[in-house]
Amino acid sequence: QQQQQQQQRQQRAVMQSRLLTRLRQFSFRPRATRNQVALFAMTYAGYVVVYLARKPVAVVKPLLHDDLGFGAHELASIDSAFLLAYAVSQLSLGQLATLFSVPQLLGLAYLLCGASVAAFAYTTTIGQMTLAWGLAGFFQAVVNPLLVIWVAEIFPAAVRASVVAFWQTSQQLGSIAANGLASMVLHWSDDAWQTLFCVSGVTVASFAFPMYCCARSSVTTANNTGDGNGKACVQRLGFLGVLRLPGTFSVAVTYHFVKMMRYMCMFWLPLYLVKHQGFTTVQAGMFSALFDVGGVVGGIATGVFVDHALGGRMLLACVPLTACSGVFLMALARVEGTLSIAVAMIATGFTIAGPDSILGGAASRNLCEYNQEPDCTREVSGTVNGFGSLGALVQGYGTAGLLSHFGWPGLFGMAGVTLMASSGLLLSAVNVEKRHFNKRVY
Repeated sequence: QQQQQQQQRQQRAVMQSRLLTRLRQFSFRPRATRNQVALFAMTYAGYVVVYLARKPVAVVKPLLHDDLGFGAHELASIDSAFLLAYAVSQLSLGQLATLFSVPQLLGLAYLLCGASVAAFAYTTTIGQMTLAWGLAGFFQAVVNPLLVIWVAEIFPAAVRASVVAFWQTSQQLGSIAANGLASMVLHWSDDAWQTLFCVSGVTVASFAFPMYCCARSSVTTANNTGDGNGKACVQRLGFLGVLRLPGTFSVAVTYHFVKMMRYMCMFWLPLYLVKHQGFTTVQAGMFSALFDVGGVVGGIATGVFVDHALGGRMLLACVPLTACSGVFLMALARVEGTLSIAVAMIATGFTIAGPDSILGGAASRNLCEYNQEPDCTREVSGTVNGFGSLGALVQGYGTAGLLSHFGWPGLFGMAGVTLMASSGLLLSAVNVEKRHFNKRVY
């Protein structure tokens, strides 16, 4: 008996030793130069600010509905103009990159996007609002793929999922900040929505010069070391050529559905809380941020798990997460009470953030490596993100139509089933990833 106890103590000691060794080896922050850290911080803050040019319409929808008499389809047309222009811009990234350098693209994007958002404050008709918001979507569309690839390229593959996942939390933090700013401005201005768009537009435009200088400095450094040419991407494969790369079409279509459902939540949750759950406009703006809080935690947790438990197998992690997000989205339509709604919103945001950040971010870089096409990263990223933007566009009119026919429970139920089904579409891309890692092993 004493010998057994001694063996058990030895086994516990060995397990504790292994655990401590893993904890010592674990490091979420990769070794980085000051320049890399500064670039990461600047791009992170820059993308947080972009959400000030994305969230205001979602927050003021109840005011546009009540003050101007806009119906669901008219409100959806504003969203759809934004998303159509956004998709066109991203699908054109390969061509735009041959005309402008990265610093020029980023500087113009921030400046013209901010001007378009500020112009929205002076619109009075649905046509004017559609035009102004569409321009805002077109000019900001190139920011995400350029910044994500920029960040992914300066860190090694061993920590890429963690770094990019942490960077992608700028989406959730930006959404939280935009919701908070919108609620605060509306409170102080007594629901004067025009003031919100002026403040947001000026803030976004003010980042044009800092982002231009940051990008120009980075490009200069790359040129001096022979790692860059100042251009975002030179189009090589073409649209169909990109889709023929093994795994790319699978990732693009899945991202289409993931983006569709994430944007549905981002654009329509405030209205759902006001019309279906009885929240005030200010309460809905603040409460809907819980979806993004869950996204922040989920995005980081997914990246860390991929790097330290799956060895960098990003696409494999997206399959169960996408399915689970559908389950929680279906639950959101059935729950009642403040606490239950909060839990469902956080869980949905947690599970959908990982696939959204991976498929629209570092997955493009990895797919190019798997297929030995490292020079086409920006072109592949633009195509994948363009598919995602088309999904966000489809949800505009699709959400309004489903809502009018089936109500909120039917809308969330169908969205959940779609997410669960779309998780299976990733399997072909997972096989490409598996073959790549098998080659590395053997």
